[in-house]
Amino acid sequence: MPPDESSGFSLLEALIALVIVSVSLGVLFQVVSGSLRLSARAVEAFEVRGEARRLFMEVLPEEVRWQDMEWSNSTDDGEWTLEVHPVSLADSLEKTGLSSGRNLFRFDFSYVDARSGRGERLSSYRNIPEDSLPYLLETAGVPLDWTEHDRFMESLGR
Repeated sequence: MPPDESSGFSLLEALIALVIVSVSLGVLFQVVSGSLRLSARAVEAFEVRGEARRLFMEVLPEEVRWQDMEWSNSTDDGEWTLEVHPVSLADSLEKTGLSSGRNLFRFDFSYVDARSGRGERLSSYRNIPEDSLPYLLETAGVPLDWTEHDRFMESLGR
């Protein structure tokens, strides 16, 4: 009795199936490794942003003692700088009928992580009491160019 030629796979068919499976697994492994790399980068960015926020809150607490302010620092973990800029609300205040507003400042905090080299920039707006303005301006060396910061209200859409 002659062997049935239609039973089983030929060697060529088995090799083609093996190549298809190998290519599919290769693509799958590339996708998995890419997503793992992306996940690791996201975790790193999250950690750097968390560290930047922690330092920012430490450097610029709610109750600020201007005499004790630190404007920059460098450690083994990273380096940061704190800048202060006056925000002019003159035009917007005129529209609302108010007369002051020269004591609003934007604090920009820049942090660079030493390990990853990744940087973060955070900002906060603070209303500074009039009696502490001279000390703040002398210490931080803030130029009194009030018109530069009119874009603050524009960014709020007002």
